Amino acid sequence: MGTDIADKSFSLVFAVFICYPQTGKVKTNLAGGCGADIAARIYALCAENIFRELKKIGLCSDIVLFYDDRKRAEEIKSWAGSEFIYLAQQGRNQSERMENAFSVLFSRGAEKVCLLFPDVPDLCCSIMEEAAEALGTCDVVLGPALNGGCYLLGLSSFVPGLFKDIDFSTASAAAQTIAKTHEYRLSLALLPRLADIDTVADIYSWLENLPHRHHHPLEEFIYRVGLVRGDQR
Repeated sequence: MGTDIADKSFSLVFAVFICYPQTGKVKTNLAGGCGADIAARIYALCAENIFRELKKIGLCSDIVLFYDDRKRAEEIKSWAGSEFIYLAQQGRNQSERMENAFSVLFSRGAEKVCLLFPDVPDLCCSIMEEAAEALGTCDVVLGPALNGGCYLLGLSSFVPGLFKDIDFSTASAAAQTIAKTHEYRLSLALLPRLADIDTVADIYSWLENLPHRHHHPLEEFIYRVGLVRGDQR
């Protein structure tokens, strides 16, 4: 299931770093406030929203899902679907895994690569297309999260060492990445800031700013499991 990388030649690539939504293995900070089962489902809903939005993109592009656990490769493919190309993440830390992902894709002939992270519920196809368009004139495109992290990083060419020593698990990840682009004298485009769901407080804040009658699957789930009462809509 899934397309093999050996069968593909890339030009524009959207890649996603994903984990299998196993209870107790994803969104562990969020789990402390709402329980591990609910946290895992929230992660899955955010990731599934990205899968849907990627399929809407009108640009000629390839989509690669980089998964973290080789032992769960078939489960990940069954969950995400057969439309994507699947590769295992490689590296000792997030910075190395990201650099290796960009290296593999550019070595296959990619001209633009956008790497996405499934922690934001509002990443839509129009923002993805904006990122791809920005790479036509900029070296780097960055999608900053409200918590200081990054939800998207795009490159127009491979830049070895760009992510070295950046701690992508902290609230300074976006600021560190911006500083690195300046250090490397790279042109940079910034995307809209989006909410990252890491705590129950993030959920409340996201709901408060959600457009009326948006009907996001995550919103429906939050009310269904009682994280927020229905009369608070």
